[in-house]
Amino acid sequence: MIRNDWKPDFMKNYPEIMTIKQVAEYIQIDIHSVYKMAQKNKIPCAKIAGQWRFKKTILNEWLSHKISKHEAVQIYQKPLKVKNA
Repeated sequence: MIRNDWKPDFMKNYPEIMTIKQVAEYIQIDIHSVYKMAQKNKIPCAKIAGQWRFKKTILNEWLSHKISKHEAVQIYQKPLKVKNA
């Protein structure tokens, strides 16, 4: 039986509410990219007392949706036609 609640150790070490720096490490992208995404409302977050905060469970759902959507696009793309040389 596969456990649905299993998570790698690195995911368990982050708090439920994260800073921009923690999110950048967590999703493995540049801190400036996270900041820009937050400003443009492209990542789920809230600005509290002038600082961005991110809820880990919501980020996980957002990532799962983004990844699933990307995989679906990859699956349904037409294969490229290659000309024989």
